[in-house]
Amino acid sequence: MRHLPLLLLTGLLGFFPTLAFADAPKAIGTFGDWVVFASGAPKATSCFVSGKPAKSEPKAAKRGEVFLQVSFRKASGGEPAATNEVSIIAGYPYKDGSDAELAVGAIKVALFTQGDGAWARDAHTDLEVVTALKQGKSATVKGTSARGTTTTDTFALAGFGEALTAAMKACSVKPAA
Repeated sequence: MRHLPLLLLTGLLGFFPTLAFADAPKAIGTFGDWVVFASGAPKATSCFVSGKPAKSEPKAAKRGEVFLQVSFRKASGGEPAATNEVSIIAGYPYKDGSDAELAVGAIKVALFTQGDGAWARDAHTDLEVVTALKQGKSATVKGTSARGTTTTDTFALAGFGEALTAAMKACSVKPAA
């Protein structure tokens, strides 16, 4: 549930892109296939990097937009409330009780699913995935829809590291040690 607000906000922006409200995320830069968003005033309190897959299979699968995201949020006191939070928006509701699999290079991580989202189970795994994303050439996410369709999304990682650095700078987040 800790991810639900960002997921809902991202979904709402997809349905209502012309809405103009004070804290709506604004694109602040594009790095390869990755876009950096920030929201909150006067200083950014929520930032995220978002990328769409370069390839999705099966091509005939009926689904909405798909995203791989890494987000940062600050608590009201200015300290980070969440850093390097990895999430997937699948474009369909996942099968109840299923995991999605994220693979980057040699690492494979099972992500828990809820609705159309998937997340790492803990902050250590988030950091492991983000480190791999910065070093990798591509990432693959496999999941199963509520209808039983297995999908595979492949994300090109060119520009991801620069996008992550820009998001961290916008939210005044220091790199993890």
